[in-house]
Amino acid sequence: TTKSKDGDFALESVLSIPEPPKYLSGKIKCAAREGSVDVAESVSVTINDREYLNVPVSSSAVEEGVRNGDAVIIKYLVEGFPPPDATMTYNNIKGEIIKMNGTEEKLSLTQTEFKFEFNASCDDVSYTLFCNAETSTTTGRVI
Repeated sequence: TTKSKDGDFALESVLSIPEPPKYLSGKIKCAAREGSVDVAESVSVTINDREYLNVPVSSSAVEEGVRNGDAVIIKYLVEGFPPPDATMTYNNIKGEIIKMNGTEEKLSLTQTEFKFEFNASCDDVSYTLFCNAETSTTTGRVI
């Protein structure tokens, strides 16, 4: 909505995009011109046509065996909408579940890379790693 300088009239316009691209995120600018006067307004939009969570994809810098005290870096690429969270867990030798929080880097509206770093302990841990990813839908359902 644009009002005149005097406030005596208002112009309203609607921008309709019949088939918007899926997963559009950014600003849309609507501009109009009358004579030599330009009027423009931008609006931020996010378009997504479904809520989902894909299986995390892992990568590791460790190619061979790990020794006590070695630094281990595990990365998980998690894709979903709304953007998911992820934690990593492992079981120690006593069978207790240990939860690790990592750092995250948003790669796009739907993709996030989670990075978990730790020093290996061969004394009391047998590593079986699990990436636990989840997101909540607009209805509150966790997937």
